[in-house]
Amino acid sequence: MVKFPLKPSPATGPYDDEVFLDIANDTITSLSGQTVPNGTTLYDVQTTQQKISKMNISPDFYPIANQINMYLYYTGKAGSEYSSAMTMMDKPYSPVYNQDSQLSDAKLYDTAAKRSWEQIKFLYPDVTMYTLPGVDTKKPFSTNENSSWVFPYGTQIPSPLS
Repeated sequence: MVKFPLKPSPATGPYDDEVFLDIANDTITSLSGQTVPNGTTLYDVQTTQQKISKMNISPDFYPIANQINMYLYYTGKAGSEYSSAMTMMDKPYSPVYNQDSQLSDAKLYDTAAKRSWEQIKFLYPDVTMYTLPGVDTKKPFSTNENSSWVFPYGTQIPSPLS
């Protein structure tokens, strides 16, 4: 469910369709070839989505505008969950490392964004959707989980896998 849904289309204009597209297009094209947004890029996505959700959209353009709004909302949610998971992952005994429930939330929002992307990608022929990287490339560990950790004074813990 989108927290900032597109407001209902008014029966009469003026409509903000062109301004809506200009604002949305800048944000969507900035994500092309990138990983899921975080930091200031994430803030830009969230701000854009909230701004366009308040615009007056014509009835004819409304279905596409709604998909664009949903795409930006779910992209922002995926970015937020992924950023939180990566922050937690650097901690010893991270829940992201032991079970990926937080990362699963990012994947669910990413899936929802992909559904909306399929409906709007014809508007962006030279744009690719952002990617959601996995955590496999960076496995955190605590000193109790690292088999090569060396005790002070040179004593080494034997590996349980040896």
